[in-house]
Amino acid sequence: MSPKSEKASDRSSEKPERAVGLKTPDRILLSAGEVFASSGFDGATMDEIAEKAQVEKANIYYYFDGKAALYRALLDKLFGDLEKSTLAIPQGKSLWADVEAFVDVLFDMLGRYQHVVALGLDELLHPHATKRGEKSLGDLLGRLENAAKARFSAAMGRGEITKGDPGQLVVTLEGILLAHFLLPKERLGSLTGAGGKFQKATLLTRKKAVLDQIGLLIGRKT
Repeated sequence: MSPKSEKASDRSSEKPERAVGLKTPDRILLSAGEVFASSGFDGATMDEIAEKAQVEKANIYYYFDGKAALYRALLDKLFGDLEKSTLAIPQGKSLWADVEAFVDVLFDMLGRYQHVVALGLDELLHPHATKRGEKSLGDLLGRLENAAKARFSAAMGRGEITKGDPGQLVVTLEGILLAHFLLPKERLGSLTGAGGKFQKATLLTRKKAVLDQIGLLIGRKT
């Protein structure tokens, strides 16, 4: 059966926008991401995913061999896109240029894949992928963390930023970068007066605040 036409009322500013003409596997992955984000891996059902994607459940099994395979395919896409974008950032003329480039990439990714934070937390707490010996979000974060730690250590050695413990700096920065996406939108709104946390204006405001705070934290000198 052909997928039903999607209605504009199904869309909201808090969900990734569904593109007209999106291929069925991509429609399924997009919807699965929303369901896994809201219900977790164990709570998500194929019936709910099929309903959100507006396809017959049999269509999902045509493309994906069960819920675990669907979850794996989704994480492969998210991890692949995030890793490609972040690790491909060339080192700029200064540490600050690298920081700005990374924050731009991160906010762009989290704005486009709004379920990545929830999925990432679920994967870190309940590593379905690592049980099968496959790559995980922890592997990706480990590579990024080690690269950042080495970069901060080198910058401290050159006197480019205030000296300190580069490992602790990485941990602190992770909190600054992700807090916006982890807070419920109601608490975020009460603290900042912001609208939906994935709205473009809200993300731009938060990105500026993040960069301001990172500059103060590292004692930016150049």
